[in-house]
Amino acid sequence: MISRSMLLPCVLGLILYPFPSSSIEITGAQVMNGCRDDVRSMDGDQILGDRFDIGYCSGMVNGVRNTIDYYSLLFNIDQMDVCIPIEANAGQLVRVFLKYLDDHPEELHENATGLMIASWSFAFPCSD
Repeated sequence: MISRSMLLPCVLGLILYPFPSSSIEITGAQVMNGCRDDVRSMDGDQILGDRFDIGYCSGMVNGVRNTIDYYSLLFNIDQMDVCIPIEANAGQLVRVFLKYLDDHPEELHENATGLMIASWSFAFPCSD
């Protein structure tokens, strides 16, 4: 059985593993505007960008959260050291992600999935 302290680095390693140059890696910078428009649409404001980008952000948020939930059940641990409250909704998770990107502009070139997990691990750490 994999220990809890080793699971997050293993999963992050798989997520952030450098793929061949022919594959497409989505960075934080690439999803940031779509996520901002996603928040605007949730708030009832005018959408400035492409609706595809909004859907991409929403899909990423739900996909990453579902993956975290799946691994927590599979390995019987508390969400890979990311303990997202059950009542946290997608809008809150997008806002946390955007705040992390705003606070860490030096990381915008990095993998968006890894950045999303990092943002949530800072906002929702597991208490041991």
